[in-house]
Amino acid sequence: IKKQLKWNNYYGKYSEENIKTVLANRSGNVADINFSLIAALSAANLDAEAVILSTRDNGLVNKLYPVMSNFDYVIAKVNINGTSYLLDATDPLLPFGLLPLRCINDQGRVIN
Repeated sequence: IKKQLKWNNYYGKYSEENIKTVLANRSGNVADINFSLIAALSAANLDAEAVILSTRDNGLVNKLYPVMSNFDYVIAKVNINGTSYLLDATDPLLPFGLLPLRCINDQGRVIN
């Protein structure tokens, strides 16, 4: 996915296009790319889920009353042999299991 799709530098927790259009255009926002990654992992019979989070620029999420407007980014979580890995396919040079610095901001919420 990292080598096939290019991030258009737009954040988002919602997909702007369907996966077929994203793959045809070879470009998409954060959600388009990471939802494509989740779909590919699921197609490979891996336990993959979406995780929504707030980037550093967006600030911390209110833990008492988390609302959707607090979140602005989506990543993938895959469970392999009892170990969870957080993945972001927007940066082609990022190693497996590491997130970009913009995503390191306290906690996220698993969406399954």
